[in-house]
Amino acid sequence: MKRFFHPLALAALMLGVLAMGSLTSCKKDPLDEFNPKTDTIAEAPFSVKGTEKRSDGTYVLTWDITKTTVDCVQEELDELAITPFNTFTFEAVPESASATFPGINAKTDNACIKLERKGQSGFSISYVSDGDATIKVWNGNEGGNTAVTFKVQARKTIPVEGLLVRIDGEEYTITAPSWQELYKTMRDNPFYTVPYLSDEKVQHIEGVSWYSFYTKEEVNPKKVEILHLVPENTTYRRLNFSEANSSEISEMFCPGEY
Repeated sequence: MKRFFHPLALAALMLGVLAMGSLTSCKKDPLDEFNPKTDTIAEAPFSVKGTEKRSDGTYVLTWDITKTTVDCVQEELDELAITPFNTFTFEAVPESASATFPGINAKTDNACIKLERKGQSGFSISYVSDGDATIKVWNGNEGGNTAVTFKVQARKTIPVEGLLVRIDGEEYTITAPSWQELYKTMRDNPFYTVPYLSDEKVQHIEGVSWYSFYTKEEVNPKKVEILHLVPENTTYRRLNFSEANSSEISEMFCPGEY
């Protein structure tokens, strides 16, 4: 026995199929709100240059980014970290200055950071939540020869781990789990203490002790260089208090050094 669809039922079925197809095709990528719109851009070779600003933008660092390396020019860092306390922008540097550069696209694979377009050839990165992301930068075909990918850490804060110093040419790391412990460690363990010397050969003038009767070898002063915090991009990097005293030992035995 033959069965026939009523015209209204057939129309309803077709509308349902169209609606399902429409829902499928309009399904949004959950990363859309963290990535700028991708444009159709002609392929043109480029390198990537980054600029990081810390301490309210008063401390500016340059980053070189290639297909294989991420390098901070001024510091020893080779891992990029984005926090609520720094800003980072990157832009394409065309390999050829003679032709008009078409620009670049960029996207992140993790919602821990957000990308925002800054012109046709630049983007900014901002912190959203803790995590690790990979950013891809390209023009032409996304999987083509120009594509550059690099890793980004997103961290709410980067705690201090210690201080790197150099004493008489040899480097030491003074480790501490916090600023308070680092200060206490440095206070309780001075870099250099004047060895016990007979007071008979020391002149005390207006509260200052002058070791004028001793040789440099007897006093054995150390050359101490404070290099940088560990890690260099620790979040709270400003000093609340610092003091540099003119040392009578330096004045007598090491002119111009303190």
